[in-house]
Amino acid sequence: MATKSTLSIKKTTPVKAKAPVKTAPSVKTKAPAPAKAPVPAKAPAKTQAKAKKPAPPSTTFSLYAPDAHEVYVIGDFNNWRPDDLKAKKYKDGTWRKSVQIKPGTYHYLFLVDGQWWTDPANPNRLQNPFGSENSVLTVG
Repeated sequence: MATKSTLSIKKTTPVKAKAPVKTAPSVKTKAPAPAKAPVPAKAPAKTQAKAKKPAPPSTTFSLYAPDAHEVYVIGDFNNWRPDDLKAKKYKDGTWRKSVQIKPGTYHYLFLVDGQWWTDPANPNRLQNPFGSENSVLTVG
């Protein structure tokens, strides 16, 4: 509860200031209870964090095909699944798709409007079992 106080000043002879007097607090506090020894908790083996492996490097596939309606990047790095890696078309007519691929050597092709295309910007090619060529990429 707050009380109202007034201060009146009288002219007196100067007196040297005394150091403030320390008083005990008006509220008593309880001493803290002694701390208990911590009980080690056992974490389940599955929840313990494992060190994360660095992500594989990102490889960007690029193909200039301004008249194409859809382009996919297909290769042994995605088990030759055509719907996994659809490329995005840019205003300049270039299609691009970035893919994280582990280090190694891979065969790939572009699927352009249902037709298989080798990568015209990559001269590295090998014969495939179907009588045509695959583009070859080495990562890392």
